[in-house]
Amino acid sequence: MKCMSQGLLTLLAVIPIIWLILSLGVFKMRGDLACLIGLVLTIILSMVGFHFSGKESLSAALEGIVMAFWPIIYVIIAAVFTYNASTESGGMNTIKEMLTSITGDMRILVLLLAWGFGGFLEAIAGFGTAVAIPASILAVLGMSPVKAAIICLIANTTPTAFGAIGLPVTTLAQVTGLDVKQLSFVVTLQLSILIILIPFCLVTLTGGSFRSIKGVFWITLASGLAFSIPEIIVSKYLGAELPSIAGSLICIVTIILLVKVIGPKKPKNKRHLPSRLKKELSLGCRLFSFLPLLFCLPLLYLPSMIA
Repeated sequence: MKCMSQGLLTLLAVIPIIWLILSLGVFKMRGDLACLIGLVLTIILSMVGFHFSGKESLSAALEGIVMAFWPIIYVIIAAVFTYNASTESGGMNTIKEMLTSITGDMRILVLLLAWGFGGFLEAIAGFGTAVAIPASILAVLGMSPVKAAIICLIANTTPTAFGAIGLPVTTLAQVTGLDVKQLSFVVTLQLSILIILIPFCLVTLTGGSFRSIKGVFWITLASGLAFSIPEIIVSKYLGAELPSIAGSLICIVTIILLVKVIGPKKPKNKRHLPSRLKKELSLGCRLFSFLPLLFCLPLLYLPSMIA
């Protein structure tokens, strides 16, 4: 009887989620209307199924609305501002040039852009930027837009756990009362195997077969380890805000160094980069391109610092 009761409560708890999936994905309802109906449905279920009082249900709904504004909407605005500042200053184009001028091997570019750079964008911003921006760069380099989007979506599976300055994990810690550092550490351990395997999946999809890994095996393996190990260390000692940032940055540096040292001898799927992506960039230009990101990073990190 107790198991049936728990099962019924679980079913009641997922009904609002199922409603949102159906209303947005199947019925193509407007987002604001679907969410409003979902809110009313949740309040009714909380009072009927979980015996909440009207005051408790409304206060819980109000708390959810406040959490949506701070930090979720704040992070979205700060992330968009950061990206727009980088784009208007020309820094984003310079970053693209720096990344794509390293190699013409599309397998390496996928690891660098979709996995490393995409992981960094997910870590500081999230909310689709980690798919939209790397996929657009890969499309410019000659990859099919649909294929580029699929690859970037797959690459973005594990970084989302610590996306937007660790927002998913910090929110989970708040609502469950768990210690955020311990929770972050457990999450990174759970994700570690996937983080190592996903780069191999990306290379296989890029080349069209598992044989595409030949020539870039060690770089592919290193890109997973360089992402996973820093995440585990940072999450254990610092919490949920910086694991993906540290992992993605170390991953990018590792890939670049390995390409220079043991780069693939016979690149497959090599693309001739546009001439605008081949020009030499001065050190000052390279540093200037990252200034908007460095200056705006505290804006993204502010909610976690206040919390």
